[in-house]
Amino acid sequence: MAVDTVNSFITLAEARAYLDLEAGDTERDAELEEVINHSARLFNAYCGCQLKSRAYTDLLFDGDGSQTQSLPHGPVDTGQTLTLYADEFREFTAALAIWDGTGSPASKEYMVDAEGWEIIRIDGDNWPVGPKTLKVTMTAGYTASTDGGELKHAQLRQVAAWYHQIGTDPALSSWSLGGVNVSLINVNPTIGRHALFLPDVHAVLHSYRVWSIL
Repeated sequence: MAVDTVNSFITLAEARAYLDLEAGDTERDAELEEVINHSARLFNAYCGCQLKSRAYTDLLFDGDGSQTQSLPHGPVDTGQTLTLYADEFREFTAALAIWDGTGSPASKEYMVDAEGWEIIRIDGDNWPVGPKTLKVTMTAGYTASTDGGELKHAQLRQVAAWYHQIGTDPALSSWSLGGVNVSLINVNPTIGRHALFLPDVHAVLHSYRVWSIL
């Protein structure tokens, strides 16, 4: 078992430090890694998006035919290059440079909205409509510099709470993975994914939900 660094804002070492575990106390590290990974999965599932910043290359998505096109992930990192292909025939021969990677627009015909989730055409035309008519290369998601570190702190708080609850809370169940007993959070779908989040963690995540998706 290893921490999913693509989705998790925290590392095993950071979780251990937050829990104030002694250096030689590594017996439950496999459980802790699974709790970290499970928290990352539930954070994404609850918010309806991939929260942690990552690079996307040639990502296909559907065009809605409007002048304001929602991106499949966000917020866009405007310090990185954003290139879009738009073609109703899906040949994708001409790239549109939307953002040049220096923090400035690469074109006067397109702009990224202030929230970093939409690309707006200001040339009077509409984006193509249809499945897989758009293709984008970009970096999108949250980092400590864009969210003030609150997602990382929220994950540390939630992981610590779940880690201490293992074996004592009926909402947690155990199973065996490679001979190691691993505890997972068992979410009751009739209650909702937020039911087991700490109140302060739920409040943080609530502000990151993508309401157009969920």
